[in-house]
Amino acid sequence: MVVDKKPNVISFFCGCGGSSLGYKRAECNILLASDWEKKALDIYKHNFPETQIFQADIRVVNLDVITNLTGIKKGELDILDGSPPCTPFSTCGLREQGWGKSYIHSADTKPQKADDLFFEFIRLIDELKPKTFVAENVSGLIKGTAKGYYKQIIQQMKDIGYNTQSFLLNAADYEVPQRRERVIIIGFRNDIKQDESIVLKKFPYRISFRKAVEGLKNSDDELEHARKLSRSFLKQYISILPMGKNLSRFHKKGHHFNTKRESFDKPISTIIASSLSLVHPSENRYLTLAEVKRCATFSDDFWFPSIKAGCERIGNSVPPNLMKHIAKYVIKRANLDK
Repeated sequence: MVVDKKPNVISFFCGCGGSSLGYKRAECNILLASDWEKKALDIYKHNFPETQIFQADIRVVNLDVITNLTGIKKGELDILDGSPPCTPFSTCGLREQGWGKSYIHSADTKPQKADDLFFEFIRLIDELKPKTFVAENVSGLIKGTAKGYYKQIIQQMKDIGYNTQSFLLNAADYEVPQRRERVIIIGFRNDIKQDESIVLKKFPYRISFRKAVEGLKNSDDELEHARKLSRSFLKQYISILPMGKNLSRFHKKGHHFNTKRESFDKPISTIIASSLSLVHPSENRYLTLAEVKRCATFSDDFWFPSIKAGCERIGNSVPPNLMKHIAKYVIKRANLDK
């Protein structure tokens, strides 16, 4: 009798743990989670006390460090996970104007050069030689000038012995009540036999905001925070904002494109880290942290040190249910649970 085993995962650029929560839901063991930012790891450790954490810049991490921490040797790891900071490639950011420069990534506390981090992740793949890897980034990675980076990334992955698959996925198609596009690159080591009958399937239907927040009770503190923000100078616009419309259509200078009154019967717009910009469908306030958690598929009891920190971290995170579906696909296609 074949007994299913839990695949082992190591996660870099783990942030507060969105990907890790997805891997847990896919029945994986997360052996090690690493990030260079202490505040992110403090949140991670609070929510994943059983996982070993390691604060470090990926540039100084190598096979010996990982073997000493986990006991995993070259070629043994099932899945290496990584979400290199996406700001250099974001269509909302500086794009190529910011390449090669250091800056403070949203929710971080110190500047870091980030457009080379994907290549550091590939270096680790080469050293560790995991059976598979999963890399996540923004859709801007495959658009415009950034396509050159993308082509280099894929070529280097092939050069070190991996068959790759790239997907442009919308989280709303994978059990997440949020429209959020992400590029997912999956690599299978050349010697790993793939079950080509296994394909990445979309969830049968999209989950609406109404369904996501069903039975949810917002705390008084969270409601006050959401209402306080909407009492700012934007209140005059929010009060006349129709369901499903962006505030820029009503602002006299066309500003605040990201501020939108959401709809009850659709997934919400992309949650961004910079602010609470999503307006409740019927109330003149922004969404609460509890509502944002539901729409990002974080657990209700997932801990954050503050409302502001929670919104920032979720805005920078991979939706857990999206990663759950990706992980299940990788595990089955590569027979990692046997």
